[in-house]
Amino acid sequence: LEPLQGHSMHIRGTLGFLMCNISFETVKSKGHWKIDAFKLYLCKHTQILAIHMQKHPTLHKEFVCYTMPST
Repeated sequence: LEPLQGHSMHIRGTLGFLMCNISFETVKSKGHWKIDAFKLYLCKHTQILAIHMQKHPTLHKEFVCYTMPST
């Protein structure tokens, strides 16, 4: 995988890093994402990301925590 390049990182890169068991926090940090931008990005691409993440229960659970509104 290529190094993260901030906001130029796209859906393929995000998914690739997450599927390699790199945590959401690490992907966010290394990509220099602000928390709101990262959450917005994940929510915008939920349909693409969720399909792949369902195969990995821990990753999927963390994804749901990021994308679901907090109460």
